[in-house]
Amino acid sequence: MTDSLVTGNKARDGGGIFNQGGTLKLTNTAVTNNRAEAQQKYKSSGGGYYNSDGGTATLDNSKVTDNIAVAQRVSEDDDLNAYTASYGGGIYNSAATLVLTGSTVSGNKIVVEDGTTAYGGGIYGAEGTVTLVFERPNR
Repeated sequence: MTDSLVTGNKARDGGGIFNQGGTLKLTNTAVTNNRAEAQQKYKSSGGGYYNSDGGTATLDNSKVTDNIAVAQRVSEDDDLNAYTASYGGGIYNSAATLVLTGSTVSGNKIVVEDGTTAYGGGIYGAEGTVTLVFERPNR
């Protein structure tokens, strides 16, 4: 995906982009103002980008900004099933490969309600590889 904009979307996982076991490269692309929000007793992951199960995500000179993953209380009960969890406001990467080169991940967040859990406002990584390549402008 080149020179594109992914914005204003909503899903339980991967509010902007969902990649499960595939290969996707973003170049000069913005993933912004997307939302991952769970209903019932499910978790929500990757407000902007969800990458899992052997997937490969490469972001080159791209932006993942102002995305949200929401964890909420779904019942007034005090049992553990009354709560959801949230992972990766910007990017969720689990058992997958994520490579960011000259890219920006900023302004992403996790929204939590009383008793819920949340991890990784910008990037959540588990059981996979996350590679960050910082590029310095020529002077």
